[in-house]
Amino acid sequence: MPKSKRGERITLDDELLTPAEVQQILRCGERTLQRYALDGTIPSIAIKQGRAKKTYRFPRRQLEDWLNERAAVSA
Repeated sequence: MPKSKRGERITLDDELLTPAEVQQILRCGERTLQRYALDGTIPSIAIKQGRAKKTYRFPRRQLEDWLNERAAVSA
């Protein structure tokens, strides 16, 4: 089974969100989201496209858990 950068298992039932969808949810820019994915701040899966280019997908369930954790910390 694939794992997210945070080491959580991804199943075929998990809905994967595109960067554009997550940007709308988080209300952040493309570079900010890419930085979060790259440094492991946000749960993500890197998908290689071609030789050097890669994009990310974001498991909805893990993203929701991540958002809830952040909301609990700030409350």
